[in-house]
This record gives sequence, structure tokens and C-alpha cells, in this order.
Amino acid sequence: MNGYLWMVASSLMFAFLRVFVRLASPHASWAEVGAVRTVTGAIISIALARTMGTSLRIDRPRDAWARSIFGTLGLLLLYIALSNPKINVGDVAVLTATSPILVALVAPYFLNERSDARVWTCAGISFAGIVLIAQPKFDTAGPIVLVAIASAITSGLGNVFMRRLGPYASAEAIVLHFAVVSAVALGAMSIWTWRWPSITGWLIMGATGVTGCFGQLAQTRAYALVPAGRIGIFGYLATVLTQLVAVAMLGEKLSLHQIAGSTLIVGSGIALARARSSGAAGAPAQEAPRAA
Repeated sequence: MNGYLWMVASSLMFAFLRVFVRLASPHASWAEVGAVRTVTGAIISIALARTMGTSLRIDRPRDAWARSIFGTLGLLLLYIALSNPKINVGDVAVLTATSPILVALVAPYFLNERSDARVWTCAGISFAGIVLIAQPKFDTAGPIVLVAIASAITSGLGNVFMRRLGPYASAEAIVLHFAVVSAVALGAMSIWTWRWPSITGWLIMGATGVTGCFGQLAQTRAYALVPAGRIGIFGYLATVLTQLVAVAMLGEKLSLHQIAGSTLIVGSGIALARARSSGAAGAPAQEAPRAA
């Protein structure tokens, strides 16, 4: 299975994950949903590694911790946004799709990468898309919009370290490390917000764990098989799929300003990914060795 197919599979899993988080929100707090999702992910990662004889060793622990810490912050912020009914799941997906652009802006300060005029142009277009999506609901959901954007930044930084880890650890090892760190953090938070879920609630939360874990495993394998600049373009498929799944399963409606905003954000992100793939914006993406 090539890297692009892995990314398509990942995008589909993440689309269903986001919808399941919203469906679980009436049954449990966002911290409970996140804790169940990450514990389930850890169990599946261990089971897969044992079944396939995959090593869970990580040769760059600092990068692993950075990936897990940033990823955990991104995850808890995402679940806060997805659990809030004041904003559509599709809108949250689009806002978090700004992650590559926002990371490109902070790259000179955190990753020693330069950002040129093309990055700033894409950022401006993306910001216009954010305004189109957020403006009609900013009075009632302004803080949630900011939470979604903060999730985009932290998750993006986590993905940077995930790409660094690709040649030095298996997908199962990277996902397991992240799952354990997230499970401990979210499990501790859920103590103060615990509501005992119904059987339906448990089943939906279990679905978030299954889709989240397999989505992460597929994403990690994709980044190990294809240069980051090329595979990043396919990452925007998850945004489109989330909107479609949210319309089908949640009855969400897409207005013209949402479609316009989504087009600006996704379009600018794809333009930036293509530029980085060809080395036109910032440092050229390096190809990671193929996974064993």
C-alpha cells in the first residue's frame, strides 16, 4: 500500500473521528472522550506491534516527547472545540486545516526555517477564509474559534516532530508514545469532569479510539513513505471528508460563506504545500526513508 493510499485512509478515519467526538459529547465530557480515545489507541498499537513483531523502540526520545506533548495539547484543544455545539464540526475541521500555514509562520522561531513572501501570502488568504467562517458566529463562539486555531498550531508542531521521528521509530511506537502521554494527561483532567456514560456513550467513545488510532497509524506510515511536501497536500482531503460526513451524519448545512472560507483555506494550504514540495517556499522538504 503506497503512501498516498495510506493518507486517504487516514483522512477518512479522521473524518469519522471528529463526528464521533461530537456524537459522544452529550454522553461524556471532552476529557473523558479524549481519555477513552487515547487509551484505546494505546491498546491497539501494542496489539498490532505484537502481532506484526514490530519494535516499539524509539531512538530519538527528545523528538518523541516533543511530538507527544504538542500532539496532546492539540488533541485536548481539538476535543474542546469538537464537543461544543456552538460551532459546526465541519468548521472546526476547516479551522484546524490552517495548521501547515500557521506552522510555516512560526517556523523561523521554533524550527530554524525561513518563511518567504509566498508563505505570508498564503497566510493572508487563509486568514480571510477564517474570517468568512468565523464572522457570523464570532459573537457566540469566538473563544471556540480561537481554541480551534490554537489546536491547529500545536498539532502542526507535533506533526513536524512526527516527521522527524519517521526514520527512527515504527508507526506503532510513535503512536503508542503519543497515546500514553495523552491518556495520562486527559485521564487526569477527566477526574474533575467525569460523567458516567451510557452504553451508547461507551460505544461511541470506543469508536473515537478505533478511528483515531488507525488514522494516526495510517498518517505516520504515509509520512514515512512519501516526501512531506507532497503528502501534505493530501492531508486536506480529511477537511473535505469531514464536512461531507458531518452533513450526512449530523445534518450540518454548508452556507455560501462557509464554502468560500473553506475554499480559501484549503486552496492556500495546497498552494503552500506545492511550493514547499518544489522548494519554492522555505526549505525543501526532505524525503524520509521508506518504512521497514
